[in-house]
Amino acid sequence: MKPEKQERPWVPSLAAIVILAGFVALILFTQGLNTQAFCYVFLAFILCAIALADIERSIVPNRLVLAGLAFWLLSFRFIPLSQFEPGIVSLFFPSVQQGSLVVFFDSLLSALFVSGFILLVSVVAEQLSKKPMLGGGDIKLFFMVGLYLGFWGSVLNLFLSCLLGILVAFLWRRKGKQQQELAEGQPGVQSHTFPFAPAIALATMLTIVFF
Repeated sequence: MKPEKQERPWVPSLAAIVILAGFVALILFTQGLNTQAFCYVFLAFILCAIALADIERSIVPNRLVLAGLAFWLLSFRFIPLSQFEPGIVSLFFPSVQQGSLVVFFDSLLSALFVSGFILLVSVVAEQLSKKPMLGGGDIKLFFMVGLYLGFWGSVLNLFLSCLLGILVAFLWRRKGKQQQELAEGQPGVQSHTFPFAPAIALATMLTIVFF
């Protein structure tokens, strides 16, 4: 009788820690030791936790998204604008003098625009294909990171997320086939939905470092 293949639940966590450590080092190297780098490092930790939650439980925890939103709001109260300017400043207010309020509304409107566009495309695609597309947690995650990235950063992030999502979907499908073969004939075995949050998290960190 063939021995059953053992699961390795620690593999995603170990990979996430290695990737997180690499991006923290890149952020500190490109940004230096300042408050803006601290913001991005904090965001990277949140994204890492969200990615692991989506892999293990197929969910984007609201409390982690809210933590990202809360920290973004706090950044305008405690961090000088000269040290922290998320995204492209004055995209929606090009004729208004730059200031904290302008940055606030630019980031907010950029996040609403990009996440709203993604929501619209997802709804239309679901109606046409009759298959579930992006979940509500992914839309909320795009909104949260959009606050940090601004409009063009969010556009780049969306593009990279789709590319990385294809790779993650391929790997996830292979894993699902292996699990189905091992669990064949066992009742109560359910297939997990495709986790898109890891692709969004990785794309966001790439955008922060290289955009």
